[in-house]
Amino acid sequence: MFRVIGITRPDFYAGEARQITELLETCRVDIIHLRKPQAKPEQVAALLQELSPEVRKHLMIHDFFALVPDFGLRGIHLNGRHPDIPSYITSAYRVSCGCHTISELVAQKARVDFEGNPLMDYLFLSPVFDSISKPGYYAAFAPEVMCKAGQMGIIDQRVIALGGVTPHRFDQLAQWHFGGAAMLGHIWKSV
Repeated sequence: MFRVIGITRPDFYAGEARQITELLETCRVDIIHLRKPQAKPEQVAALLQELSPEVRKHLMIHDFFALVPDFGLRGIHLNGRHPDIPSYITSAYRVSCGCHTISELVAQKARVDFEGNPLMDYLFLSPVFDSISKPGYYAAFAPEVMCKAGQMGIIDQRVIALGGVTPHRFDQLAQWHFGGAAMLGHIWKSV
């Protein structure tokens, strides 16, 4: 299964809740990452209140982890601001994180919980291609590196490509053994 993940713009805008809902209901997007690094918790909560409980079940949040149980979100995304899993995030929730090197990817994939299960449901690897939303943020990996990492099983179904991803690149990502693609710039460029 090739997952398609959307990442929200960092700002808030009119009609955002409707667009998130449409991406999940009518487009081929499986999960939305709610990423608002400069927001206040009450702003994020207000956006979440506009979304149905069914839509919220498909949301991963990058900050404000305390909102997860209150709003029935899918889970959390670890990052440099919040690298640890809070105690109230139980195994009922999903966990993801971002990686920017192959060695970081290997290390994060090796993390397990107290029962020996993988800690991360999936991991982003970025930037795979030149970014659409961040000018000057260029691909960090040569195609040969991607190919070799896929052949070695480092890139697998749990690894999601991020950075410059568009649907016309899905076939290439599948050849490199990625389990999916995450998009920010491509899906929001018309907003």
